[in-house]
Amino acid sequence: MTPKQLARLGVGALLLAETSARKAIAKAVETHVDNAAAELQRRKDNERKAAALVLLLGGARAMSEDVRAAIVAGRKEAREAARRRLNAELKTAGIVIEAHEWVVGNRMPEDTAHAASAAESLAGQWRGLAIAVTLAAKRKETSAASEVSTTIRPMRARIERTATSEIAQAYNDEHVAALRDIVEHDRAYRDGELADRIETQLARQWSALVDACERCWPLDGVTVGINESFPGGDEPGSMHIRCRCIDVLVEASESSRLAA
Repeated sequence: MTPKQLARLGVGALLLAETSARKAIAKAVETHVDNAAAELQRRKDNERKAAALVLLLGGARAMSEDVRAAIVAGRKEAREAARRRLNAELKTAGIVIEAHEWVVGNRMPEDTAHAASAAESLAGQWRGLAIAVTLAAKRKETSAASEVSTTIRPMRARIERTATSEIAQAYNDEHVAALRDIVEHDRAYRDGELADRIETQLARQWSALVDACERCWPLDGVTVGINESFPGGDEPGSMHIRCRCIDVLVEASESSRLAA
């Protein structure tokens, strides 16, 4: 495959994982918004403001837990997709990794920490919106349940942003980390021949196939060694919120390699 074909393959897998995560996160958020609205209605809306606020606080905590689980699952799917693409790229380069040579590090603690932070942020944003519309409903003498139901609309953009950022980060991190696992394992427990081939034959190339923003586009096509960082220490998927850049494994070329 050519670098462009590899980039398209990578972006396709990234977008599929992102779509799956976005749906799961949206379902978690929508479920708790609906539950909060239904409970407010059952309690005769905003008849007791203090009770309504306590209800919303509890709903936000429950939402955070379900969103966290959805993000963890999404990050796991993204990492699995990244490993499949890495395997395809290595095969394209004529480097076949046998089953016993695949060593996958435990990145679950990292994913759990990232997911907890993102979930709390998302649930906190909803909590603020829900409390604001509930207090406004009291003043306007409107239905608190109906007002809380409307909070799902402004949450959709926040859900999309969370899914994009979390999945892109996990996907790109795994693409680099899994290759590092293979190299380090080969040097530590085998003869290092596989590691040498990977490090001498391949390089990492930045692809801004989807994210052609003014920050990422200048880096499109920049190529560095397997063990090198991109200029400025930046990494695809982490340049900014919603960054969908990826790095693609290409044939190493000293003439196109840039120093970090």
